Order: sequence, then C-alpha cells, then structure tokens
Amino acid sequence: MLLCPRSMTDIPRPNESATAIDRRDSVLATLHRDALTGLFDAASFVAMVAHRQSADDAEGQAVALIELRGLARFNDLHGWSAGDALISALARRLDRVAREDLGPQVQIARASGARFGLIAPRGTGVARMRVEARAFAAMLSEVVLAPHADILSLRAAVGTVSANDAPAAGIALVARRLAAAPALVRAIDIEAAVAGEGLTVVFQPQFAMADDVLTGAEALVRWQHARLGEVGGSVLFAAASAAGLERQLSRAVWRRALDAMASWPAALQSLRVALNITAADLADPAMADELIAMAAAAGVAPQRLTVEVTEAAIIERLDGAAMQLKQLRDAGMCAALDDFGTGFSGLSWLKQLPVDYIKIDGGFARDVGGTARDQAVLRGVIALAHALGLDVLAEGVESEEQRHLLSEIGCRWYQGFLRSRGVPSAAFQDFAAAL
Repeated sequence: MLLCPRSMTDIPRPNESATAIDRRDSVLATLHRDALTGLFDAASFVAMVAHRQSADDAEGQAVALIELRGLARFNDLHGWSAGDALISALARRLDRVAREDLGPQVQIARASGARFGLIAPRGTGVARMRVEARAFAAMLSEVVLAPHADILSLRAAVGTVSANDAPAAGIALVARRLAAAPALVRAIDIEAAVAGEGLTVVFQPQFAMADDVLTGAEALVRWQHARLGEVGGSVLFAAASAAGLERQLSRAVWRRALDAMASWPAALQSLRVALNITAADLADPAMADELIAMAAAAGVAPQRLTVEVTEAAIIERLDGAAMQLKQLRDAGMCAALDDFGTGFSGLSWLKQLPVDYIKIDGGFARDVGGTARDQAVLRGVIALAHALGLDVLAEGVESEEQRHLLSEIGCRWYQGFLRSRGVPSAAFQDFAAAL
C-alpha cells in the first residue's frame, strides 16, 4: 500500500486549533491508498469516520455508501481483469464528480471489494448527501455500466454515524439501507429549476500550463434547493433525466452562461467558455442550430465557446454526434471530448469525432505522481492525442507537483482546485481582473 500524500483536503481550516491540527495530522499519517483504485482503503475509511466523530459533530457525520451489484457474474463472463478495470473506472469517475459537486473536502474510499464510501464535508446535511449519492449512482450507471446494464447495477445508502457509535458498526448500519434509489427530488422542483428557479451558473477558470495565463472557464451549474441547500450538477441532471426534462435543463444552463458572458467587460471578451452537452442534447437534431441561435441572441461570438461532450453521450449516436459537432465547429466553436479515459473505448472516438482537444479525467492528474505504470499510461494518452493533432487539458489538478509533471509530459491547459473552484460570474470577473 502507498502512504497517503498530503492534498487539498489536508489544509488546516481557519478555525482549527493547534491540538486539532496535530490530531488530524496524526490520523492522516496512518492512512493508506487502495492499490487498485488509488482511493483510501477500507481500513482508512473506518479511521476517517472515527476521526470525524468529534464533539463538534453533535448531529452525526453523514456517510454515503455506493455499492456495485452483479460483479461476481460480470467476472464470470468477462474475467477478473475486466472486473478490476470496471472497479477502477467507477472509482475514477466517482472521485471526479464527488469533488466537483461537494468540493475538495469530501473524503472517498474503497470501503470493500465492490463498495465505495464517502464522508461528507463538514456542514453537509444528510438530506443533501442522500440526493448527491443517489445522483452519483445514477450517473455512474449511465456512464460506466451502460454496456452491461443487464447484469450490473449500483445502489446507494446514506446515514449518520454519531459520536457514540462504534465506527465500523455505524458504517454497517448504513450498509443495511442499500436498496434501489427512489426518485431524487420532486418533479415539481425540477420543473421550477428548468424555469430558472434557484439555478446558478459558476465558472471554473482554465489556465495555460506554460505561463499560468487565464485562457477561459468551464460553465458548471449549481442549484439552490429550498430544502437541500446548494446541490451540484450531477443531482440536477440526474433528476431532470428521470423527469424527461434534461434537454430543457441544458438550454436553461446555456442561456444563463451566455447571458453572463455577454455582461463581461471588454477585457474578458477573449476568454473561451466551455458548455457541457449531454446525450439527450445530441439526440435532438435541432440542438446545434438552437445553440448557435442562442449565442447570437445573447451577443456572444461562437469563437468564444467550446462544447464538451463525453464518451457516454456519444456511444449510441456517433454519426449524429459527429454531424452536430461539425456544425458547431463550422460556426466557429471548438469541441472537446470530456472525461477522456473513463468511458468505454475512448481511443477509437478520436479518429471519428471532429474535436479540437481532449480533457483528461481528474483521476489521471492524481495518477501523474504515482507508479511508473500510471505515468506510462498517461504519457501514451497524451502522445496519441498530439499525434492526431489534438491538444490536451487536464482537469482536477490540485497540487503544483501535478501541474509541473503534467506540463512536462505535454498537457497544454489545466483547471482544478489548485487555482480555483467554480465561482459565480461576478467573482470570476474579479478573479480575472486580479491576475
């Protein structure tokens, strides 16, 4: 096992006492990573839960479990190495979306062979954690398990481990609740969100590796729910998909992002903003025309926009996706293949899709300082992209070491908590002005 490196989750919080910091650091020094996934291992998960059982968590610590069902049968059909690859892909994707929605303070572990554990950041209520975990399970099922949905499924459970519980017993109690997830939120709430109620678009800055110059941002959605508080895009889009409102939600997000861009001062007019395109969007033959028209109506030049599409979104509609991406690029937009390396057979898409660059998943950024094999895989992916005339953007960069190593092996751009999380439009303008 590898000793856990210090990361953004280990930075002392402003109100922590020296005693609390020492106690936390002594716990961190005992944590280890799971050899297959790179997440914290099962023993570390129990240790982290125990550590968080402190007097200031009087209401209990929110803990989520996401379990893969059907792995034994999958291994029988496809072999253990395929099962290991599946677990690794799930871990990488879960790590990415959990950090994106819940922030860098979330702690994620491989709690057992086919079960992942998440410890909520302080202040995250159980109600919010419940919908987040269910959304993660729904998204992972669609993105990673789709080719094997007949034998594989994911279940999520959330509960609290109070200060009086034995950590392992508290986790076991949560595990008893693993069952099929009910509806995430009420349909009426989704309809209100699509109409714009509670929706906020935030912008995560993107930078050039060579000189740290701000080059643009990715537009991400946040939802201020009356009962749950702020929840991330994974929850919102999973619920919208279940309600049949995913296309309408995408358009509401695009519109808000475009309106924000139109209000930016002249000094920011050269920055490019990335908009996310879902599978439901690609299934709509009018999508490209509509997005081009929306940009024109907002007064945003297409040259200021990038559309990002994942492997999962294109796997069943490659020809249609290629046509729509070509139409958007012909209008002046850039196109990117997002979450590269977490889907199905990403290398083959690069030959067929009209894209300008790939975004390598945040798990790759954290692998860059790992084993020689991890680094060899990453170098191979970047070399292939360059051979095809594509640039590479690394997301999920959280340390200067990661940034330096990624720059050395050919990544041109990056984004991540190292520099900034997603911030509202006004804060993004202030951020850019201060550089």
